Amino acid sequence: MSFSNKTDSLKILLIHAKEDTNKVNTLNALAFYYFSSVPDTAFYFTNMALKLSDKINYERGKAVSYDGMARYYYLTGDYQSALKNLSEKLKIFQQLNDNNGVSATLGNIGIIYRNQGDYPKALEFYFKALKMDEKLGNKNGIAIRLGNIGIVYNNQGDYPKALEYFFEALKMDEELGNKSNEADILGNIGSVYRKKGDYPKALEYYFKALIMNEKLGDKNGIARQFGNIGNVYINKGDYSKAFENYFKALKMAEELGNKNGIAICLGNIGSLYTKTGKFKEAEEYLQKALLVSKEIGTKENLKDQYKYLSSLNDTIGKPNEALDAYKMYIVYRDSIYNEENLKKQTRTEMKYEYEKAEIVKEQVEKEEKRKEGERVNRRNLLQYSGIMLSLIILFFGIFLFARRFRKVQEQKNVLKQTRILEGALFISVLIFFEFILVFLDPYIERITGGAPAYKLLVNAILAGAIFPLHYLLETKLKAGFIKTKQNTLEAGIKNTLLKIILLCSGLTLISGLNFFFMDKTDSLRAELQKKLHDTTRVNTLNALAFYYFSSVPDTAFYFTNMALKLSDKINYKRGKATSCDGMARYYWMTGDYKNALENLSEKLKIYQQFNDKKRISATLSNIGIVYMDQGDYPKALEYYFESLKMDEELGNKNGIAIKHGNIGNVYVEQEEYPKALEYYFKALKMDEELGNKSNIALWVGNIGNVYIDQGDYPKALEYYFKALKMDEELGNKSNIAIWLGNIGNVFNYQGDYLKALEYYFKALKMDEEHGNKNGIARHLGNIGSLYTKTGKFKEAEEYLQKALVVSIEIGAKEFLIDQFKYLSVLYDTSGKPNAAYGAYKMYIVYKDSIHNEENLKKQTRTEMKYEYEKAEIVKVSVEKEEKRKEDERVNRRNLLQYSGIVLGLLLLFMSIFLVARKFKKIHEQGTIRIYAKTLEISLFISFLIFFEFILVLLDPYTDTITGGEPAYKLLLNVILAGAIFPLHNFLEKKLKGNIM
Repeated sequence: MSFSNKTDSLKILLIHAKEDTNKVNTLNALAFYYFSSVPDTAFYFTNMALKLSDKINYERGKAVSYDGMARYYYLTGDYQSALKNLSEKLKIFQQLNDNNGVSATLGNIGIIYRNQGDYPKALEFYFKALKMDEKLGNKNGIAIRLGNIGIVYNNQGDYPKALEYFFEALKMDEELGNKSNEADILGNIGSVYRKKGDYPKALEYYFKALIMNEKLGDKNGIARQFGNIGNVYINKGDYSKAFENYFKALKMAEELGNKNGIAICLGNIGSLYTKTGKFKEAEEYLQKALLVSKEIGTKENLKDQYKYLSSLNDTIGKPNEALDAYKMYIVYRDSIYNEENLKKQTRTEMKYEYEKAEIVKEQVEKEEKRKEGERVNRRNLLQYSGIMLSLIILFFGIFLFARRFRKVQEQKNVLKQTRILEGALFISVLIFFEFILVFLDPYIERITGGAPAYKLLVNAILAGAIFPLHYLLETKLKAGFIKTKQNTLEAGIKNTLLKIILLCSGLTLISGLNFFFMDKTDSLRAELQKKLHDTTRVNTLNALAFYYFSSVPDTAFYFTNMALKLSDKINYKRGKATSCDGMARYYWMTGDYKNALENLSEKLKIYQQFNDKKRISATLSNIGIVYMDQGDYPKALEYYFESLKMDEELGNKNGIAIKHGNIGNVYVEQEEYPKALEYYFKALKMDEELGNKSNIALWVGNIGNVYIDQGDYPKALEYYFKALKMDEELGNKSNIAIWLGNIGNVFNYQGDYLKALEYYFKALKMDEEHGNKNGIARHLGNIGSLYTKTGKFKEAEEYLQKALVVSIEIGAKEFLIDQFKYLSVLYDTSGKPNAAYGAYKMYIVYKDSIHNEENLKKQTRTEMKYEYEKAEIVKVSVEKEEKRKEDERVNRRNLLQYSGIVLGLLLLFMSIFLVARKFKKIHEQGTIRIYAKTLEISLFISFLIFFEFILVLLDPYTDTITGGEPAYKLLLNVILAGAIFPLHNFLEKKLKGNIM
């Protein structure tokens, strides 16, 4: 049915509709059909539907109407109103417990946040919706969510991820025949290829999407594809075709009232006018674009338009305006891609990944458990069948052989032979009894909760139920062979015993199949360490180097280099590791980070060969320090957290304190001050407990760093002077220089420039004496910046250029960020706009190289990995502790109940024999027989209870030995039954002796 036919038929229904739910549904259906062509008409119908839904209290109709209102506001760029209506819709679907509706609404909220440039929020809602759709098995919803997530990754420049999600969504939409979504995804795939520079593929997908949108009559989609096609032509340098498509897109967006589309088209046209040299038109269109983008609050558009304006002003020779626009571009760019947003986004991604992995893991475990359950059930069924068959053969064999004794005439030793067959029968009944218990064991365990007393009670009831069977079989057995001849009887007994042994052997064979064994091997490591007298010399050289590092680094290098060469010569690995550490320390102090890392890597390999975890941890931390100074914070955190985890496992408090402090350093650089203070105070507390004065001074000074960054200058000075005093007492010159420089920073911020310069020059002099290039670069930059503030521009440029040279030489990105920023301020203040603009761009380049998206994601993943692993360790510890307490409780309960059972069994056996002694006074034969049979039953049941008590007592060990296999368990129980029969026979004789 065509669009007009459909809307006409709905309008006819509307004329005759009553004020009820059907009218609401018709109004909403009409609105839906008009949204892609005439949004204002759609708004009219959806607004009517909302009012009527409210009037008749039709909640579901109300929710659909809110969705329509949100859609209209979204199309016209009023995102706040769109969010408000979607929130109302969400509440209703949550009240109705409509999970499909909830999921769709969460996805729509994500779309609004995406258009506002709040990508972490967008992803948060998308992943929530995706998770819900996956649980519901809602393929249409899954496809939509996958496409939306792909758009976020595309906007962020993560093209492989974007394509992964788009193609997954496309495949699903093609299977579902969802043409509208398919068209959107095709356009989105085209956008990825355009950004990757593959223009033929981009155009291929854009035209596919355009044709599909035209067939569907989706004007918004058509406008979007015209704009996308224009983007490709501008990249290809075909400006006339680009203009043609941009103006088509703009005209359509204006007809639809799509402000977001209008802003994008105006910006693209303005940028294209700049490229073609039509600067007046360029400014006109870009200013219009800015106005619309500000009106609807789209950060993504504002970011692009300020970048276009900066480029325009730079091209026409307006450096001040270019710099201002560029700064605004950076402001909007950073507001979208700032550290906090990226961390939120990465945490959302990882949360979804972990939860999805957990669901997959649970499903795999469930499936494995199901398969294992099936395997065990098949095995048990087979073994139970074998056991049952063996028991039938066993009983049948006993009675078969007993019947043969009827032909025997001699009756000598009949009593003796009777006892043998009675024993066979007794053991057989015990085996049968235990087979029943093994078969019922899972149910008994469930009923009793594993309590020994309850298990024994259930088993006693079963024993009482089995005695009549035993009595019947025993009676039949005796009737089978009494009054036989001796010689034939003896031969029969021999055959019977032989057959019983064969049957028992057969049962044992069934039980004994599938035994397994496990070879335990010890893994031995060979330590290659020659104990030569030269090792002492290596150790002494390294000790000397260590002593000189804080005062004369070059002398330290001389000694540690000698130690390294000698260690290599005599193959002294530990000495070599210590020497590599010394070399790394020297290179780090002189700013040669590449050589520092090479030496630390050698040291790490050696300690890994020795499996020296304490030193591995220390080396990992040192590598983290080098990455920290290079400005590679994610790598630094990765190594610090790895080291911290190892120290926590080792219980190395000194190492833990150092790692806490190092992690605090990273958070300071990233301006995460609460986190930095948290880790510094942890480190300080631990080192105060350990009495480690050198580290105490370091953490005290670092805490001062945080306070200065937070603007609390009195506290900063308090901590700096404390640290300075401590290090002066310790003679730690490298740290003294750091605190002098930091004190200079405080006076600088307080406006006391004379004092600031005094401390800067003191710090510079000290670091020059030690050849500490890191410190030299820092102090030169600070002095240059201060000269800018005091109007000494010539001196400022001299010191800042020197700082720049040293920073480039040592490759310290963090210092380069500072130096270019200081230079930009200097040139801007001294009236050199072009130089200021150039320096500012370099400042952004270096800043982005450290704080880029990939680095921040890596860092957040490292943090979360540590958090998840730590949470898992805590969880396992809690579970272990709970299990230990539960085991203690069960053991106490079992011990108490076992003691009660032993006492109960003793009293039971004593009672039976005490009662039996009283029967000596009875002379009536009939009464004696009744009493004898009663006591025989009591003794038999007591023995079954005793037998089962032994089995319950040994149950944990039996399970361990047998692996829970019924046949193996029965084998052990047969052995126990055979051991118990002689005791039963002996007590039965004694009992009858007392009665008769």
